[in-house]
Amino acid sequence: MCPMLGILNRYLVFDLARLTILTTAILVTVIAFGAAIKPLSLEELLTPMQTLKYIAVATVPMMQFALPFAAGFAATVTFHRMASENEILAMSAAGLSYIRLFTPVFSMGIVLAIIMVILTQWVIPRFYGYMGKLLATDVALLLEHSIRQGVPFTINDLQIYADDMEVIEDPADTEADTRLILNRVAAARTGSDKRPETDVTAAQAVIDIYYRNGRTYMKMLMTDAVSYSDVSGELRGAREIEPTRAIILPSFLDDNPRTMTRGQLLVLRENPDDFDHVAVARLRLMDSIEEAMAWKEINQHLSIDHSQRLIGRGQNRYSYEVEADSLVNGVLKAKGQTVKVTQYDQGEPVRRFESSNARLNRDPGSPVDSLSFNLIMRDATVHQIPSGGVINERREQIFGPLEVAGIQEQRMIDFSSAELEEIVQKIDAPSEKLTLAAKRLRYRIAELQNEIESRLQTRYAISVTALLLVMLGMVLAIYLRNSLPLFIYLWAFLPALVDLLVISSGAQLMRDGQVIFGSFLMWIGNVVLFVAICIITWIINRH
Repeated sequence: MCPMLGILNRYLVFDLARLTILTTAILVTVIAFGAAIKPLSLEELLTPMQTLKYIAVATVPMMQFALPFAAGFAATVTFHRMASENEILAMSAAGLSYIRLFTPVFSMGIVLAIIMVILTQWVIPRFYGYMGKLLATDVALLLEHSIRQGVPFTINDLQIYADDMEVIEDPADTEADTRLILNRVAAARTGSDKRPETDVTAAQAVIDIYYRNGRTYMKMLMTDAVSYSDVSGELRGAREIEPTRAIILPSFLDDNPRTMTRGQLLVLRENPDDFDHVAVARLRLMDSIEEAMAWKEINQHLSIDHSQRLIGRGQNRYSYEVEADSLVNGVLKAKGQTVKVTQYDQGEPVRRFESSNARLNRDPGSPVDSLSFNLIMRDATVHQIPSGGVINERREQIFGPLEVAGIQEQRMIDFSSAELEEIVQKIDAPSEKLTLAAKRLRYRIAELQNEIESRLQTRYAISVTALLLVMLGMVLAIYLRNSLPLFIYLWAFLPALVDLLVISSGAQLMRDGQVIFGSFLMWIGNVVLFVAICIITWIINRH
């Protein structure tokens, strides 16, 4: 009996492996072409060679869907033939138990589940990254394609639109790898609600692109520009607008949990500040804290001296003397209800501004390594000092960028998110802006933790589904031996498909913050499949 059992086991394993490999190859090819439909629809975005490379790379990620169903189909076909030809009945009559018969299939299912764990946790994430990288490494090509199609080019929370564009490779006057010259440009930065917070229009924009250490950086300069801030309600014109910080494009290998291996996800769980979205939220909170601390120090100075000196930066050659009694969340207040600002040119007073509505806000273009502010006065009365005190009215007057003289800047660029949270807790009566920035950082960290837990559990759940689908196809083939093989496989395919949908729904709930219920929903489908296999096996044994 033992030699015969060994022959039977080898036969079953060989037949199952052969059918699984053949079916997987067919399914993977079909699904990979399906995955390439979207990039193929982008006309000239991919060359023919890039398209073939994209399809070849896409075959590996598609295996997480093709391999379980291919193995289930192989088990169904193999055991249906044996059951329909009464081989199963003969082996049972000869004293071979179903447990012994199912052992090689179960062992193969375990091996398949291990292969699926390796694929989903370590191999497939990297190939997802390669797929994204094929579509996104050439920023100039993507931007040119967007302009040709008349749609905005989106990077994180930034959208750029232009009428036409010129591409210059290796420009001579800079170390940039590529220079893009855009004409008639509009750019907008959106908030968490996807509504524009700041927008700029310009006659021309120059974008320098740098590829450094596996990351892509964009540096922009806009000329003859007009900007509007939804937060402050300010409309400003400028000959040149140059953001002080380069735009870091997302890295498809580093900034997307989908492309991270299990080890990378676990490291990211312990160090969420390394994630792109968390890092951006942390920088915004850092800016808000530094602004609040500067406000506090200025307020202390005003309460004692009742004046504060501001010094122009960059092209602003003037200095200013602000006469007020306090500064609360950026609002300047005076006991006489009127805030006075004297403007100096090389030490000589040239204008005096008076207003009951004056604010001191951090300049949006303030560099990371220093603080600069904008002084905004509305409904201001202007006294022209050299002209004998000629008076006129200004609906709005904006001074900036300005450096505050005599304050100790608190630099927090190296502070972690946890350390910044501790500082926020110690600030008395924080501004709405500071509270919102702290809330956004907490949300980003929680969102990332939920995403990591969802990814890890989803990969394990799909791997277990592969084992259960093989077992379900086998027992259904024996139980429904008088039916057609495809009809039997349909009964195995539909529950497994529903299981995958349930896993996806559970993963989405976990990412939305419902971790416990999402985890329960994710695994309930596998539990139902396991119970169905046990019931069908019990019925087969009974009869």
